[in-house]
Amino acid sequence: MKKLGYVIRVTKQTQAKEGLNYTLEARRVSPEAVLVSMEIPREGKLKDMSHVTMDIRPNLPPTNGPVSYSPLVSAPLLVTVGKNGAWSVSFQLASELAERCSVDLLIPKGPRGYFYYAVELKEYITDVSSR
Repeated sequence: MKKLGYVIRVTKQTQAKEGLNYTLEARRVSPEAVLVSMEIPREGKLKDMSHVTMDIRPNLPPTNGPVSYSPLVSAPLLVTVGKNGAWSVSFQLASELAERCSVDLLIPKGPRGYFYYAVELKEYITDVSSR
């Protein structure tokens, strides 16, 4: 079966290199909970973005390439459109899952294909007390 998807991993360090403009906050508000909010301007590489999901994986994909795994959980996120046209999403998850979480920005390619930027949450997590 032909692979129809392609993943590009994004970390805090590679965000600028990939040319992605978004703001992501992940705040550990207690030992049990992380609150996540993300604002995504629909411009540049993200202008054709069709939806945003939150995925929990057994292990994040080690490299960019064809999608060859299934997440433990994949959930579409409710998008709010701001006055400037940017998309905003937010969610809460358990701290122990945050290390394996990514926010996926999906972009259609052709009639049946897609690729997505898998923004790894772990490097964005800050403790509320450190702000």
